[in-house]
Amino acid sequence: MKLTKKLSLKKALLFSCVLIVSFVISVSGQSLDQWQFTSPLNLKENTVTVKDQFNGYTTHWTNEYWKWIQYGNLFQMNIPDVDNYIMQKKLNITEELGILGFWMEEGFLSGLLYEKFIVLENPSFQMISEYYGNENLLIYINSELPLGIELEAKLPSDDKWKNILKSYQYQSGEYKSVKAFYLENGTKKMFVVSSEYPERLNIVKKLIGNVEKCINNYDMHRGWAGVGTSFYSVTCSYGHPLDIIGRAMNQGNDWILFSEPKLKNDLENWLGKINLSLVADVGSWGGYNSYGTVMYGCCDYDGLRKQNNRQKIEDVIKFAREQNGYIFRPVYQDKLDKYQFDGYIGNLGNKEQIDNENVPFIISSGGIRNRVPDCMVLFIEKNLKLTKKLMYDAILDRRAVAVMGYGQMMGPEYYRNVLQFLLLDRVFLEEYFSSRIHLDTKINNRKLTVTITNTYPKNVSGILEIVTPPELELKKEKSSNIILPAASKKTMEYIIKPSLNAMNKDNPVAVNFLWKNKKKETLTVMSLPPVISIHKLMYGYSPELSFPVTVHNYTGKSSFPVKVQVFEKNKPGNIIYEDLKNINAEPGEFQTSSFLLNLPAGNFYAKVTALGSESISQIGVGSKTGSPGLYEIDLNGDGINEYRMENDKVKVTLLRTGARVIEYIVKERNDNILFKLWPQKEDTDREPYRKRRFYPYGGFEDFLGQPSMETHHIYDAEIIQEKGDYVRVK
Repeated sequence: MKLTKKLSLKKALLFSCVLIVSFVISVSGQSLDQWQFTSPLNLKENTVTVKDQFNGYTTHWTNEYWKWIQYGNLFQMNIPDVDNYIMQKKLNITEELGILGFWMEEGFLSGLLYEKFIVLENPSFQMISEYYGNENLLIYINSELPLGIELEAKLPSDDKWKNILKSYQYQSGEYKSVKAFYLENGTKKMFVVSSEYPERLNIVKKLIGNVEKCINNYDMHRGWAGVGTSFYSVTCSYGHPLDIIGRAMNQGNDWILFSEPKLKNDLENWLGKINLSLVADVGSWGGYNSYGTVMYGCCDYDGLRKQNNRQKIEDVIKFAREQNGYIFRPVYQDKLDKYQFDGYIGNLGNKEQIDNENVPFIISSGGIRNRVPDCMVLFIEKNLKLTKKLMYDAILDRRAVAVMGYGQMMGPEYYRNVLQFLLLDRVFLEEYFSSRIHLDTKINNRKLTVTITNTYPKNVSGILEIVTPPELELKKEKSSNIILPAASKKTMEYIIKPSLNAMNKDNPVAVNFLWKNKKKETLTVMSLPPVISIHKLMYGYSPELSFPVTVHNYTGKSSFPVKVQVFEKNKPGNIIYEDLKNINAEPGEFQTSSFLLNLPAGNFYAKVTALGSESISQIGVGSKTGSPGLYEIDLNGDGINEYRMENDKVKVTLLRTGARVIEYIVKERNDNILFKLWPQKEDTDREPYRKRRFYPYGGFEDFLGQPSMETHHIYDAEIIQEKGDYVRVK
């Protein structure tokens, strides 16, 4: 019995082996051609969207619409429901205009402003037939008359948005239907304003007249005021000023006010080189004791002591007056009521005062990283070229309207209502500010990439122009004819060759697209390093000092000589060291080469010459004394070793967290000249989002007081040399 079982087991194992071998042979003999990957990553299609809304009273009457987005259940975000918000804001505008219930077909007002027409009020069928097919007509009609009934019958049902939005306004007794639309017969149009309420027809008639009069007398100039930039600041924020200007112009802006006074000369220099039509100026906040005041238009800001806690508001106002500038105050600040200002700093919370008090105002557009800045529209006399004076005159004369998020507006009633009525039309404003053409520009190394996007439902043909300063040469025609099919984009590439004068500068490059009588402009920047990059101050030990030199090749050559000369500090004509090397670097690239300087102890100047440029460095050389050391130690007990380097003069601690020097101890003083608290932590260590603000890890950040580096990233470290004449850690 046992023997039989053993034999059976052997047979079974043998049979299994045969099956396995057969299966392997079978699989290896098949092709993988019929196996397909069937799960492409469709992020948007795999989201779950839930729409919701609120219509009612909280602290005020409001209508809100949003979407909850889920991906994999746990990724969640909330976004506005765009279609509903647009329609709701149109409804809000009609309420502010005093015609709640008004609906206007988009393009209605634009057509009236561009076409000639004959006005008829409550005409008969016979009167219309007299002009039928010969003239454009603007008809004001009672919707209860037979002609009014027949004309409104041509419209689709108006219940759609009422049922979707469910706004509280629909329940108001002020909601009275008024419709503005147009009918077409070949090339002729019939513009119709229809309502059973004569007083509403009169309000619409007045608004149309005001818009027509305003557009005939004024040009509209869109701009940003109080735009932030970190160009001259240690504060972390997005955007080079020229890139910000480019984004502003893509929005249709032709003026901009930065909140950085040190930009004044830069802007004049940059924009003057490319003859840009945009007007730019700067302003500044008043300082610590100025209660939130801001000033613009000053001739000079050098004497403004913003960081001085003892500076009084009287001094700030006096400064603005002496510099021929304008100073604005918050609407609510009782400590300022006894002083004379040029106007208010406006925000939506003070819309009531901005709209109704006869006081000039300005807004703060803020930064642009992840938001669209609020804008202002100025109304300036027709056909006048925009200047700084005209810009400020319009603001001080209350010919300005602020446009905030979701199209909310504030400003004097006449100009505000004109803009609101035009926004209901949409088409006129898009044409006026050239919104349907977008220019995207990028410069990478020496290549300018321009992408033109046409969002029109029709073909657009025009001329693309590239405008460069004299320091830059374009290796292509600066203008070219472009044809853009409907709803399409086209990308063009240009090679830019910089000259020596372009190096170590920010060079503006303007891009313009002209079609019909319209023009879209934008701006980008080609930031170039110096030709020669060296340490401006070095210290080493005799007899050899490694002196690195980096050369940025702006030319068309691939090889060029680099000369290093060393002079005694007190004998500038006495060359004690000289060397010449050929360096290889492709055009637009850079290369670093080290020179070994054989120098005695002393103080020297090094002059580096390459590609028509030169740079000076100061060098100190000492005699070798003492014995340097390097070792690892975990000083703060976090499991991450620090690196301690010392010689007879100093003791330095390198922190892998943030790759910084945390201690620099001068031995003869026994004093750490950097942050004193480390390795202890501050009392605020556990505050929410603490690491997004200044966190005292030491080194350069202590002087900045800003979270300007990768403070909390753990860097790799490697000891390069731990004994000898020097020690080094990488």
